[in-house]
Amino acid sequence: ASQFGDNTKWGYFPSVAVAWNLSSEEFMQSISSIDLAKLRVSYGSTGNQAIQPYQTRGLLSRSVYNFGDNAVFGYGPSTIGNPNLQWETSRTLNLGLDFSMFRGRFTGSIEYYDVTTSDLLLRRNLPPSIGFTEVTTNVGATRNNGIEGTFSTVNIDNRRGFKWSTDFQFFI
Repeated sequence: ASQFGDNTKWGYFPSVAVAWNLSSEEFMQSISSIDLAKLRVSYGSTGNQAIQPYQTRGLLSRSVYNFGDNAVFGYGPSTIGNPNLQWETSRTLNLGLDFSMFRGRFTGSIEYYDVTTSDLLLRRNLPPSIGFTEVTTNVGATRNNGIEGTFSTVNIDNRRGFKWSTDFQFFI
């Protein structure tokens, strides 16, 4: 990404995901009330380059000044570059269980997630006395984790076209 320095233009963001459909296993065949039971786990990283291009370079801007009786153009530094600016990276772990019971009358999923984002991209204010007011840098990290669940029930489903279902969602 052109937004970053020569040594940090490239990012590597691997991921992996695995699922096990328990309901297809032989030991689950005798439990007729369970239609689906699937465990899943995933881990991966993503990169963010959501800044203006060329933030690692000190840029010039055109300015007008007087030279004698004439207005002339000149160029001077307008931004501070940051050659060490790099990708903001989020690493995510997700563990989940998807299920269906009683011929689809009760379905849902429950999952745990943990997201850690590091090298946050931020425009930092600078004291104007140095001639520039801001610079884009990598600062700090954040972490977000919790449990989410979604449950659906089919309360009534008759042959005359009337269907009543209920959905529940929660997060902690």
